[in-house]
Amino acid sequence: MTDNAIGEAASLIALDWGTSALRAYLMDVDGVVLDTRSSDRGIQNLAQPGHAGFEKAFAEIRAGWPEGLPVIAGGMVGSAQGWKEAPYISCPVDFAQLADASVHVTTETGDDVLIAPGMIYRPDHGQPDVMRGRRSRSQALLRNTPSLASTPSFSCQAHTQNGSGFRKARLSTSPPI
Repeated sequence: MTDNAIGEAASLIALDWGTSALRAYLMDVDGVVLDTRSSDRGIQNLAQPGHAGFEKAFAEIRAGWPEGLPVIAGGMVGSAQGWKEAPYISCPVDFAQLADASVHVTTETGDDVLIAPGMIYRPDHGQPDVMRGRRSRSQALLRNTPSLASTPSFSCQAHTQNGSGFRKARLSTSPPI
């Protein structure tokens, strides 16, 4: 597919923004990954501190991709140390609740970045279990109404709440789905 065809098919930019790395996925309306990029600009490795560092890292990773696309980010970018905090929401949770609990950042260039929240399970007995980033990746799939689903990943963990805690399963895909 040519760069022009990729640009015409693009419907979403999905970001997996962790502590040590930033990964970006240019996706079409069906969730097919058209292009990927990565950098070492995780939240603890920004070129400059604070909001300006997040702005710069985002501008660098999305450079050359079509303007005006929806952007959704997950991971430590939504932590208290991230670009903007997206507080944990209690499990069980459905996709609509995840979308409602997301927070927005508008960049200097006008991009609206939706940051997905983390999730927390509080059992009656025992320690809470939290998920953010690699363990709770989410993306907006552009259909008639946006919904949340899992992002592309070479290796991620899927967690579902089952009454006694999270059931965990290692998932691997190659290439990303």
